[in-house]
Amino acid sequence: LQPHFGPVGRARPPLLVPLLAIVTLGVYALVWHQRMNRELEEFDPKLHSRPLRSALALAVPWLAGMLVTLAGAALIVGGRLSLHLPLASHVSPLQSYLMLGGLAVVPYLTLLLPISLIAVVMTLERLRCVEEHVGTTTDRQVRPVGATLLLAVPLVGGLVLLAAEQARLNAVWDAVAPSGRPSP
Repeated sequence: LQPHFGPVGRARPPLLVPLLAIVTLGVYALVWHQRMNRELEEFDPKLHSRPLRSALALAVPWLAGMLVTLAGAALIVGGRLSLHLPLASHVSPLQSYLMLGGLAVVPYLTLLLPISLIAVVMTLERLRCVEEHVGTTTDRQVRPVGATLLLAVPLVGGLVLLAAEQARLNAVWDAVAPSGRPSP
């Protein structure tokens, strides 16, 4: 019995996903995560996901990182303009500059916040299920927990995870509709 699949998702260059995530300070990664979950759900009718809820779970650590980065920038600018900001007396200039790297800790916050960690693992599990349904052998399927641990690799781990997920998605789409042709 041939499994029934819905529409094939959009193939994207794997390196473009992390590049756009960097350029947009992480916003593209949130949008991509939501789209990817929607594509997986539309492709495999057996899967159930809540793409927006999953993306919102990842928006929590991103928002925390962005707020820290913006606070650091505000403290630096305030110090240069001799403005007296409420936090300025409790934060050294070095700490203000270190706060600019707030977005760099988003992957670690994702690992620490249960709702965000679950969103990542469940998305990878959906990807594994789809890989299984298109015939990828178990030794070649994504390992959700192991792949999630890439987030612990400083600076590049989250970016590598984005590229790897997109490469796997592309392989799924190609397995069903080779050369990017829509499935019949």
